[in-house]
Amino acid sequence: RIMRALFEIALRRRWSGLAKLTLNFANMVAHRIWRSQSPLRQFPNVPPIVARKLERKSDIEWSRFADLTPSDLGELVGVPKMGMILHELVHQFPKLDASAVLQPITR
Repeated sequence: RIMRALFEIALRRRWSGLAKLTLNFANMVAHRIWRSQSPLRQFPNVPPIVARKLERKSDIEWSRFADLTPSDLGELVGVPKMGMILHELVHQFPKLDASAVLQPITR
């Protein structure tokens, strides 16, 4: 509640930078997961050591994990047996592809 209140204060005072920062913190507190942590931490069958190894691979975005094969995921964490499990868990997260077509209002 405190973080959400700080966000509301920053938003009403039109402090965009601070509003973005406090909104990120409010979401982290509400979801009980930091932005630096892997979303795979919410699954009980992912060992903490594997989750930490995934978090250290900060050069790979979360959206790219869905493109990796099970063997690639296993090699990434250094545990080849976990590759298939990680592949299944990564594909349980929803993925949204959006496209837009722009046209001028006046001709």
